[in-house]
Amino acid sequence: MKYSLVFLTAAGLVAAQETSQPPLFTSQPPLFTSQPPLVTIPAGLESAVSSAAPTSGADSASSAAGSAASSLVGSITSAVPTTLVSSIQSSLSGDLSSRLSSASGDLSSRLTSASGDASSRLSSASADVSSRLSSASDAITSASGALSSALSSIRESITGSESESATATNSDESSTATESAAETSTDAGSGVGKPVAGAAFALLVALLAV
Repeated sequence: MKYSLVFLTAAGLVAAQETSQPPLFTSQPPLFTSQPPLVTIPAGLESAVSSAAPTSGADSASSAAGSAASSLVGSITSAVPTTLVSSIQSSLSGDLSSRLSSASGDLSSRLTSASGDASSRLSSASADVSSRLSSASDAITSASGALSSALSSIRESITGSESESATATNSDESSTATESAAETSTDAGSGVGKPVAGAAFALLVALLAV
């Protein structure tokens, strides 16, 4: 019972305190209010000043300045881009023409140099082949001549040996003929060996030259 009374008393005090508090936010007066003008111009003064001021000279000067400025701007815009564009075009055209001429001359010189180099190489190769063929032909001709002379020598030696053997008629001369035939055959053999060796050497030289 005691605790119930205490609780009710505390609740009543809190409720009474909440109702007695003023509101937190109240309506404030405006910070800026409309102020009267600092200088008041009389109604007739503005019209009097406007009518008394010389407006014709100012208007003519302003219009003259505006027309001069407009003409200057028009002349600048009409003259400067044209000269600038024409100068740029002429510069680019001259540069392009000079570059094309340089490239054409370089290409022509390179083609001429390459053509001359190829012609000189072909001439050198043709002369080398011609000289080698001439040397081989000379060597073959020399070997053929040596071989022909060797065959002729062999033929002559064989023919001479047979004729000398056939001319022996008696027995006394038989031994002499036999000895002479043997000597002849030995000489012929030695004579035949030299031309054959020479022909073989000449043929070997010709083959190596080819």
